[in-house]
Amino acid sequence: MYNCILVSLDGSLEAETVLWEVEKLVKSYPATVILLEVAQKIDLEQAVENMSKDMPPGEESAGEEMALLTHASEADIRDYLEPIAQRLADSGATPIVEVSFNKAADEILFFAHQYHAELIAMATHGRAGINRMLQGSVTESVLHRASCPMLVVRIPDQPLPRFAQSQPAPAGA
Repeated sequence: MYNCILVSLDGSLEAETVLWEVEKLVKSYPATVILLEVAQKIDLEQAVENMSKDMPPGEESAGEEMALLTHASEADIRDYLEPIAQRLADSGATPIVEVSFNKAADEILFFAHQYHAELIAMATHGRAGINRMLQGSVTESVLHRASCPMLVVRIPDQPLPRFAQSQPAPAGA
């Protein structure tokens, strides 16, 4: 099977869909699992400037708008990934947590190469047509450029529970 699996996550429940399949793999054949989250950098100065243009003079930003200005620090991302790593360790994996703040597809491929990953595992919305053209697809970009096999799991219509906060899937599920 695979000795090293890179799993790309973005902190969303949807991206965690792939973890259920990775857990099945490592229960059958223990492997090193690289948990990678590539977070977006936000130019706070530019964001404040852009928001200020749209607001009437003297009015303060609403809480929702301020949330747009904040982004997860590396420590916050690691706090999210560590329980996932622990659950995978309990299933037989040797987890490694990595965080990056660069272009997602490039970083996924970089870390896959760096760790000699034999499989890249990702979830996808399965967008097609104009939606895919407008929003792009990190998964598709990685798929076309990866030098190893990929496990691409489509996000189900009904969301699965948070991986680290749920009971392991029963054997054979």
